[in-house]
Amino acid sequence: MSIRATSTQTMFQARRDLVVVRRIIIIIVILLTLGFPYVIFILISFVTKPPKYHLRAAIFLVDLSQTLIMIAVFKFCQPVMDVILKYKRMVSSRVQPTMT
Repeated sequence: MSIRATSTQTMFQARRDLVVVRRIIIIIVILLTLGFPYVIFILISFVTKPPKYHLRAAIFLVDLSQTLIMIAVFKFCQPVMDVILKYKRMVSSRVQPTMT
């Protein structure tokens, strides 16, 4: 066996670790992208008078980022996704009684 050969288990674990790192990076990018305007509003409020309704815009962006993070977590976490899909199939396959 060659010294440079890697086992299948090592490759599988490396791929799994890369998937986890990729998911963490996606969540961080979502938070940074949608949280950046909030930080700008805070910095503007320290220096000058902030624009009108700045808190509404900031809170909207924070809510949007939290929603996208929840969607990303549901997408990345397979057991949670299985429960959601199972519930969705259960709701759509119910038999509705009718009056005749």
